[in-house]
Amino acid sequence: MVQRHLSEEEVSYVIQHGSHARAISQRAGARAYFLTKHNIPQQDRSNHRIQQIVHTIVLVDEREEEILTVYRNKNGLKDHRRKQKYRTA
Repeated sequence: MVQRHLSEEEVSYVIQHGSHARAISQRAGARAYFLTKHNIPQQDRSNHRIQQIVHTIVLVDEREEEILTVYRNKNGLKDHRRKQKYRTA
């Protein structure tokens, strides 16, 4: 989280307000939360810091006890929604 310049409050905000992404969850055995502009409540939309964490993805383990990784992807979950052509080992 430190490398991504995100505080614990911002990560918990993504988990609380973000959409649950099932495509990643099924493949990775984890839960993914993705924050879009549409997920932000009306009263928080003018907050500059929250606008900076839009398109943030937080991966947590299945039990939601541990954060696995945090990253940003402007394309959203578009890459993860596609079905793989071939099954890899």
